[in-house]
Amino acid sequence: MSFLRIPLPACETMNLADLRGITAASKDIQLICPVREHHIIYVQPRGTDANVISFDDFRGVVEMQGGEFGRRFAQSLSEWSAVEAGRREV
Repeated sequence: MSFLRIPLPACETMNLADLRGITAASKDIQLICPVREHHIIYVQPRGTDANVISFDDFRGVVEMQGGEFGRRFAQSLSEWSAVEAGRREV
C-alpha cells in the first residue's frame, strides 16, 4: 500500500466521460511514501478503543473537508450516532 502522486493530465483525463488517453497519462503516476505497517480502524456510532473512530469524530472531519456532500453526510452521521442499534427513530 502506498500513496500516489497523480499528475494533473491524468487527473483531468480520469474526470472525463471518454477515458481515451488514460493509459498514456497513467504512466506518469508515481508510488510515494510506501506504508509498511497497516492498522484496521473501525468507524462506529460510538467507541473509545484505540482502533475505533466514532461517528462524531468522523463527522467533524467530513464536515470540514467534504463540501456540500460532506455537510449532508455529517448531518446523517450525527443522526445515526443518536439512534441505538436495532432501533428506528420516527
